[in-house]
Amino acid sequence: MHKLRVKAVFFDAVGTLFHLRAPVGQIYLERARRHGLETSDPELAQKLTASFRRAFAAQRPLVFPNQSADRIPALEREWWKSVVTATFSSYDRPLSFDAFFDDVYETFRTAEEWRLDPDAARVLEALRAGGLKIGLVTNFDSRIVDVVQSLGIRGLFDQITIPALAGAAKPDPRIFHQACAGLSCLPAEAVHIGDDYEEDWRGASQAALHAFLYDPAGRHRDPNPPCICKLADLLGILL
Repeated sequence: MHKLRVKAVFFDAVGTLFHLRAPVGQIYLERARRHGLETSDPELAQKLTASFRRAFAAQRPLVFPNQSADRIPALEREWWKSVVTATFSSYDRPLSFDAFFDDVYETFRTAEEWRLDPDAARVLEALRAGGLKIGLVTNFDSRIVDVVQSLGIRGLFDQITIPALAGAAKPDPRIFHQACAGLSCLPAEAVHIGDDYEEDWRGASQAALHAFLYDPAGRHRDPNPPCICKLADLLGILL
């Protein structure tokens, strides 16, 4: 693959730089049991994962037009409570659902349920040392700042862009354009890397950024989009 000369590198967060410790349904079930849920269904964790995916996909983006910045955390919290409530809508709920939700919501603010990609810190450090600006473009909420701080990589980012403050969510080109403006570069002078075909590769490409699909499992055999199997592959492309 030929060398790519850019000024800024943007990364997706979940599924790219860091990953869940376990499937989300398993994590929810573990927490729910702490709050009084009793179940004999051996497949409940898998069912909750599938239910979560449906509930998450059905929600509108984490964008809150005409809201002040100080209102955003509360709005994000309500957004997630709707998702988690819908996830359990067809299943038994913890006895104290509010306490369960508070527990889950705050847990995902920490590093407890997240695992850094094996190459993440080394790649970020090398790109910064090579003179490139580094940004995070994610559809996560404002807790992302706490997450990357807990994972020990907050200081490796020049900018973090989230839907609630950008006024748009991936794959909307506006979130990518705002990220580029924040790092004083043109879209053609930036590259974005993420694991989601629509949100990351197509969204960034349509915003006129260079883009790579992070595909460690090798699911995409077509050369379009261009894929990388390891984050470390970026070093040979960008440095």
